Amino acid sequence: MSIIGHDVEIVERSPNRVVVEVTPSIPIVVLFSASALLALILTITAPTRAANNYWISAAAMVFFASFAISGSIRSTFAADRRARELMVTRKILFWTYTSSYVSGSIDRVFVRETQKGSALRLRLKSGRVRRLTLWHDFRSARLEGAAVALNEMLRHRTESKSPEVTT
Repeated sequence: MSIIGHDVEIVERSPNRVVVEVTPSIPIVVLFSASALLALILTITAPTRAANNYWISAAAMVFFASFAISGSIRSTFAADRRARELMVTRKILFWTYTSSYVSGSIDRVFVRETQKGSALRLRLKSGRVRRLTLWHDFRSARLEGAAVALNEMLRHRTESKSPEVTT
């Protein structure tokens, strides 16, 4: 994890379930929340009450608040072997969004590496690629472990062993 970045960790690992969590970046939330609050205070205490100052301050508050909110997102990826699905849950402040993917439609979970950093991606058998982590500020080694754990849990054997017939 970088000093101000997000962290990824495997929070549960059992024979039938793996849960990977991406934690919010508290330093980013604090920094940008304080900046939005500062813009609000400067607007209220400004000696001139020009309309342009309000628009500039409102734009600054929205800008800083949007970064604070994006830094507060908590993502959880739960791969369940029995249910044969991958549940992706994102919590933004008080709102929770959940999506699920049937393991039969998943090709693999992989790490995408860029100059900015690494991120987890989900490749579906249809060829579409979905973002699991929202940012590229992770170390590749931590993500590789999460990708391997998720792939192992999502891979299910569909081969049936039939008894051999001998004549």
